[in-house]
Amino acid sequence: MIGELTDDGNTLYYTTTKDNSTFLNICSYDLVTGNHNVMIEGKDAAHMFLTASKSGKVAYMKLFANSHSPAFILANGKTIPLANDSEQSHNVAGGQFIGEDTFYYLTNEGSETSDLVKIDVTTEKIEKLTDEPHEDFTSMSYDKQKQLLYLVSSSGVEDTLYVYDIQASTLVQTELPVSIVEKLHIGESGALYLLGRGATSPFNLYRRRENEKWAPLTEFSIPGIDEKELSEPDVITYRSFDDTEIEALYFKAHRENNNGKLVLWPHGGPQASERKSFRAMFQAMTYAGFSIIAPNFRGSSNYGKTFMKLVEGDWGYGPRLDNVHCLDYMIEEYGYKKGETLLVGGSYGGYMALLLHGRHPEYFKAVVDIFGVSNLFSFYHSVPEFWKPIMKTWIAILKPTRNGLRETHRLLIYLL
Repeated sequence: MIGELTDDGNTLYYTTTKDNSTFLNICSYDLVTGNHNVMIEGKDAAHMFLTASKSGKVAYMKLFANSHSPAFILANGKTIPLANDSEQSHNVAGGQFIGEDTFYYLTNEGSETSDLVKIDVTTEKIEKLTDEPHEDFTSMSYDKQKQLLYLVSSSGVEDTLYVYDIQASTLVQTELPVSIVEKLHIGESGALYLLGRGATSPFNLYRRRENEKWAPLTEFSIPGIDEKELSEPDVITYRSFDDTEIEALYFKAHRENNNGKLVLWPHGGPQASERKSFRAMFQAMTYAGFSIIAPNFRGSSNYGKTFMKLVEGDWGYGPRLDNVHCLDYMIEEYGYKKGETLLVGGSYGGYMALLLHGRHPEYFKAVVDIFGVSNLFSFYHSVPEFWKPIMKTWIAILKPTRNGLRETHRLLIYLL
């Protein structure tokens, strides 16, 4: 896994499974001499390279679980934690050295969502720079010339963009030309380049120069179909079996082709979410007359740390009932008929599709499983080696007790 090439083009940092397939090693490769150097030997959890300073200080994270990935800096032989308590569940994303002694990064340590934080590498003092409880910052880009950090927040089903002025210590929201940001890059001229998409528009490139608005550099679209004919989803919310609020995207069928049928789409992950990003399959279905409901059931990302952790050790109970209550809501509020729903899902969504169809067949007319997990026992033993440290947290496979399976083992019962 390639990490980063130094500005002079002489050194490549990377993460590798070589000689350490479970916990991974972080290495450097000198392109001039051809020498490989193991900088950090992974232990306890999979190690992932984040970035490096010019002098070779390395920021990296340990992936204990999707909800727990603490980060560290290796500086002059010393390991510096990027948290006040690295044992408590939290995540770190992004990372930028500004000079040799200051490192900016994004973390949700001590809060539900991620904010911008900096650490003085010399004193190890950590300072929280933003406090935006309704935003969840997931990536950053550094404008060295203007000393600005562009922060993408992925809260709920859409992204927002903020600018943090390092010198003035101010945070300001700025416009986006898309619903979902895939990548943001700052050119040498200071222009912003963005790759993004929306629910009705596929990936396109955009540029924004100083004092100008975003301008498209590409114009990819659906040949022969006006974007107005595509389905822009409504954002709806409903209450689940335990009164937990669930957000969902409702893609309505094309008005002239509407056949009155509903498709339930449980997303993959499971610690991911369905967002306003283009899916050709969705638009083909809605244009053909099918409506789609895509709930972000418990365990989905972008709704806070606690919500995301709810699926850990509970793949088959809470999320399943969230999907069932979604259908009950759609039947009551929109008049769909029980027993007429079509069920489609991939990966974890395929697992959920099989589980829902097996446990609640009275709701469904047909089911399609797209490469979904069908046996959690074989899944546990067939994942890549560096996945295995997170599996006990993720799906909570425990040994049976004399009196039966433990409560956290129940997710397996629902597949048997």
